[in-house]
Amino acid sequence: MLTRVRETLPRHVEWPYDTGRMTITHNDCNAKNLIVTAHGVRAIDWSHAELTPHLGDLYCLLRDATRHGVATPDVVDPYLARDPVTDSAWHIPRGASAG
Repeated sequence: MLTRVRETLPRHVEWPYDTGRMTITHNDCNAKNLIVTAHGVRAIDWSHAELTPHLGDLYCLLRDATRHGVATPDVVDPYLARDPVTDSAWHIPRGASAG
């Protein structure tokens, strides 16, 4: 099993960086840092922001949603509808369980 992981994991870990889909991510994107305004949901407290692969904020949101009993598709589906992710079936479960 370790041989198989050694052969496949690097490709998946490098993928977000190699695709060029980097953005400014909040990196602490959870319910306590979101507010609802007349213009929609907005993130506040950007003190942990970095230039990273864009899935990082989705992972934070999924961990927080799980703690609050929100179903994964209720978070993932709107995110992917706006910003489709190649290999999302592999990345999302693993990234959301990290940390």
